Amino acid sequence: MIGVARTSKDDSLSESLETQEQRLLTAGCRKVVCFEGVSGYKLLDTPEWRTAMAELEPGERLACTHLSRIGRKAYRLIGEVGQLIDEGHYVWILDQEKELNSNDELAQTIPFYLEAVMSHQERVEIKRRTTKALHYLRDEGGLKLGQKPKLTDADVEKIKRLHSEGVSLRIIASRIRKEAGQGAARRLKPVAVNTVQKALRDPDYLTLEKWHENNLAAWQRLGLKPPSERGTTL
Repeated sequence: MIGVARTSKDDSLSESLETQEQRLLTAGCRKVVCFEGVSGYKLLDTPEWRTAMAELEPGERLACTHLSRIGRKAYRLIGEVGQLIDEGHYVWILDQEKELNSNDELAQTIPFYLEAVMSHQERVEIKRRTTKALHYLRDEGGLKLGQKPKLTDADVEKIKRLHSEGVSLRIIASRIRKEAGQGAARRLKPVAVNTVQKALRDPDYLTLEKWHENNLAAWQRLGLKPPSERGTTL
């Protein structure tokens, strides 16, 4: 039996990968494939998913803690599980202690279809509420959303100094290095040339310090504590 564990970037309410993996191993999985930071809308369409499914031996079961860990897009989840069953691979759901092993038995298919649709709708509703909240934070509080700026005040000063000395934009970019990537692949890399151009062109360029200052003031205007003080992230 092979297990599948997944978390998405905004899956703060779901079990951690470590918890899912331990539960699946305890249930008897010989291997657990972990997908970190992958949307339930996208997992089934990734080459990594196809690679994982290719490891299933004939008649071997696929296990998950909850169906939403495989996917949240209803028609894709129903189609993928149905295909696995047609190929002789049953699906074991730990939370329900239930096995999906037939595409023909109504006692299995109807509850499964309903659960897939409900999981899909839950994700749609979460996305709707999140979008509404973000619009409020941006429009009412003036919160700067999206990725944090890469450059600090010191970086911008260095860029302007090097530019005044006649150093090319490409060389300037190579001298401003920032962490990029995730996990073990995270390393220092040069910033993009267009980032350097923006810092030179915009007298009000938003540096990391200005970003933090603006957002702290925005949270105060809204009468809320910043995420860092609540032990969460935005």
